[in-house]
Amino acid sequence: MLNQNTMNITEAAPGAGVAARAAERIAELELQLEQLKQDRDDVARMGAVLAAITDLEEILSVLMQMAMRIISAEVGLIMTTGPDGLVPKIVWGFEPRALPLLQFKDGLNVVEWVQQTGEGVLTDFFDREAGLEFEGRRLMVGGVIALPIRTQTEIVGCVVAVNKSDGGPFTEDDRNNLQILVDFAGVAIEHTRLLALSLEKQRMEQELSLAEEVQKTLVPSVDFKFPGVTLKSMYRPARKVGGDYFDIFPRGADQFIMVVGDVSNKGVPAALVMTAVRSIVRAEILRSSSTAEIVGRINELISADLTGQKDMFVTFFCGLFDLRHGQLTYTNAGHPPSLLFSPSEGKLTELGEGGVFLGQFPGVCFTEGCRKLAAGDRLMTFTDGIIEAADDQGRLYGRERLKQFMIDNVALTPAEFLEKLRLNLERNFNNADYLDDTTAVFVQVDCPGGRT
Repeated sequence: MLNQNTMNITEAAPGAGVAARAAERIAELELQLEQLKQDRDDVARMGAVLAAITDLEEILSVLMQMAMRIISAEVGLIMTTGPDGLVPKIVWGFEPRALPLLQFKDGLNVVEWVQQTGEGVLTDFFDREAGLEFEGRRLMVGGVIALPIRTQTEIVGCVVAVNKSDGGPFTEDDRNNLQILVDFAGVAIEHTRLLALSLEKQRMEQELSLAEEVQKTLVPSVDFKFPGVTLKSMYRPARKVGGDYFDIFPRGADQFIMVVGDVSNKGVPAALVMTAVRSIVRAEILRSSSTAEIVGRINELISADLTGQKDMFVTFFCGLFDLRHGQLTYTNAGHPPSLLFSPSEGKLTELGEGGVFLGQFPGVCFTEGCRKLAAGDRLMTFTDGIIEAADDQGRLYGRERLKQFMIDNVALTPAEFLEKLRLNLERNFNNADYLDDTTAVFVQVDCPGGRT
């Protein structure tokens, strides 16, 4: 029995050794797996930190620090996309001028390769012992990882890591960990850009809202009152601010001047020009009793301001109403002719006398037109946003339709007339592709030849 037991123990010994080695290997693999899991958890936590940053400079700085730590690299740098390609942004111990030495394929260095192909680089073919000659000294380069930094639409940079700190080669795990971190950085950069755009849009919206309120204060009340006439207006910029303009200026007890202008283009540029035009008009409007002289003077001043801006001009109507003598004197500078309807005569007249638009032809002379006014006469001056309003088929409202609309609705009060016109345009001619600033001023003569 003793010999048999001894033989059994001896025979079992080799099997026990294999089992022990297998157990050690399993424990080693479990330890490596746990370390890999811990590394990935670390990367995920780092990525979460990156994703929460909303400043581009800080994102890149934190990315550089995390990259060096997560793959235990000695030196590196981050390049970002500029007008002339990738330029150094964050430098971590590596001289950017040495990048041309890090040749990879097809005559391209690692950064050029990343930029042109969008592919990452993991290489160890450099001789760390011999080093690379650079400006009289030797750079000891072992391994290099270079990865693109991407947003959803483009490559915005490149992160480069050089030399493993323990002297060994970079591994695929290093590359994968760094890739995860760089992907988080790309998301953070995209988020930062979108946030910046959102904040800029919000700021612009606030500024435009303020400009809208300011511009509203520059437009006369829709219920402007003057003895002997009924005045109503309709004003709607295509955007928050626009280039349409109208104003009323009393001249004594029985006269007033009405002006309507339209700056080419729309939006902020037109609004800025309109504001300048308003200031010029208010400074010049009462200096003469001749509408031709007034418009000529305004043209000289506007032309001086718009020199070199060949796509900017102003169409303009200036009318002087003399209620004591029942007369309208006017000058039309390239503006859509005003419509004067006389119910007593059953006649509609277009008021087009004047000259060219303002702002591009200094020195030009303007003429005046003159019409007698009778009780019940109705004048509408408007901008081209009305006649150029379009339906969903692109068909314009047009001048003839507007003339017929004025004739057909002679029984309406000025307020009722403009409200019906507004609803008609909004319901049938509100195509966003054609939408323009819309203004109309309606004057009904109640008592010419004297005040009531």
